[in-house]
Amino acid sequence: MSSFHFYPFAIQASKVVFATTVLINLFLVYLTLTHTKQITGAYKYMIILFAFVGILFTFMKATLHPYLHSHNAGLMFFSLESDWGQIKAVEVAIMVYTGVYSAMISLVAIQFVFRYWTLFCDKKLVYFTTRKCIVWFIYVFLIGMGWGFMIYLCARPDDYTSNYMRASLLDTYGMDVERTVGFFVVAYNADQSTRWRNVAFIAAMLIDLMIQYVIVIYCGVTINQKMHEKLVNFSVPHRRLQEQLFRTLVLQITVPSIIFHLPLVPVLCAPLFNLRLDFESGIIYCLLSLYPSIDSVILMTVVHDYRHKITKLND
Repeated sequence: MSSFHFYPFAIQASKVVFATTVLINLFLVYLTLTHTKQITGAYKYMIILFAFVGILFTFMKATLHPYLHSHNAGLMFFSLESDWGQIKAVEVAIMVYTGVYSAMISLVAIQFVFRYWTLFCDKKLVYFTTRKCIVWFIYVFLIGMGWGFMIYLCARPDDYTSNYMRASLLDTYGMDVERTVGFFVVAYNADQSTRWRNVAFIAAMLIDLMIQYVIVIYCGVTINQKMHEKLVNFSVPHRRLQEQLFRTLVLQITVPSIIFHLPLVPVLCAPLFNLRLDFESGIIYCLLSLYPSIDSVILMTVVHDYRHKITKLND
């Protein structure tokens, strides 16, 4: 095993990323509230909501220090050195952290639905402009709660998983498994029979990701195929704005998917193949903490209202 370990760097980097995310996202919120004349209504509030969810996500990353480690048929999701105090508080915080991550993905899917209905089903926009918008808060809440409950019900450590991970945890991080707060998944028992409770956790995470991406892909492909035909009757400024917002959404899902979400899939699936490996897969979670900042930078770079104001500030 290599003597180099990534996790000490990850702990320090998460604090820098948090500070950067706060600055970028608060700047985005300021511009959205005061200097974007064309972005109004429900979409404006979705941008602001996503910015604050991103700040919460990186705050939890910087204080909870969640990390992943892959070992053969096992996967550990644990806190390296939490600032949250009591063990129960750390467990709950890890559950909430996974829920916030899933909430961010579902919020992107909701934005695609909003753009799709704006162009093709404007009568359904009542679900964004009236009290019926509560349905989206319920959707995001249920997705987040689902991740939290699945990790609690299906990935809580037991004697077998603790013993399975004990040596790897001690050798790599110098941590005693009995004093480590986190959740362990091991796909197979010692006799190679399947541990269905742990496998159910992996399956649930993958299915949820797939559902969000099906929504995104369906709405994205349909918009791309029919947008120009639909926008022909709109004014030039409005047409340009709709095209910019669509490009923004495409980049907001494509870039994070390549850098963050898709690399998570083989990490989740690795225990099923019982590969002989000992790997700090937590590097992916360090990349995930960059997600909110990159998302905001994409928006401010592509949409003219933001670019124009930033250019004026630099003059």
